[in-house]
Amino acid sequence: MKLSLKNKIIISACFGLYQTLINLFFDSKVFLKHDLNFWVFLFAVFISSFLIEFLIIYLNVKDSREQGKNKIVLASSFLLSGLISGSFIWMMYGNSFSNYYIFVAAFIVSSFLPTVLTLLLFLFKEAEEKLSKLSKVSVKKGDVFEDVDDKLFHLENDNGKLLIEVKVKNIICFEANDNYVITYYLDKNEQLKKSMERISLKKIEDILIKEEVYFERVHKSFLINSNFISEIKGKAQAYKIELHHFENLVPVSRSYDVSQLLKKDI
Repeated sequence: MKLSLKNKIIISACFGLYQTLINLFFDSKVFLKHDLNFWVFLFAVFISSFLIEFLIIYLNVKDSREQGKNKIVLASSFLLSGLISGSFIWMMYGNSFSNYYIFVAAFIVSSFLPTVLTLLLFLFKEAEEKLSKLSKVSVKKGDVFEDVDDKLFHLENDNGKLLIEVKVKNIICFEANDNYVITYYLDKNEQLKKSMERISLKKIEDILIKEEVYFERVHKSFLINSNFISEIKGKAQAYKIELHHFENLVPVSRSYDVSQLLKKDI
């Protein structure tokens, strides 16, 4: 989670407005100087809550790699902002020290609501992301048949839009390309097609294995369907694989035991 400057301003402004409305509703001004102008009080609540909240999240919510820390900082920032802004306003306009704890407590208690809502939002979002990852890429079994040939490779984007759905037996190979994976497959007319999506090759491999569909990881960038192998070329430590319907030769990693392919009927 990395908040943009615009989002930080919006969050801080909303918190300032929320604190202003809460103090207006509970008439917290009674704990301050009696000659304090009503509108000056509300303006002070908004400005102090807004600025303090903004400074806290601006200085602490930065690195998107520290997801857990940023979520905790953002959720707890409302409580800290309530404490600091309440204390600041009382120092400016308070008339009795005995009222300090009541006045500041009102700010802190009111800050519990946005804190709890933020934590719940993170929990629901995390659950949604986990469900999305499970459903984003999956191999679905046919409605009737359990055979591998009748399984479908099903790929959706984050919005649930179907990107590709093809029978596993028609997939020739997967090729990693930077942060993307290219899926090479045959359409119903046995014409070579390809689909490139932002996903890791390891994630595709893990899902295929989980669904008991086994492709050969012959190279760090290639995951191939052994049923499409037409010929294995080259010598030891420099093998290359020729696939049906695929014009490029697939390199074989030195760490891969090509003998398991040589034993198969190609």
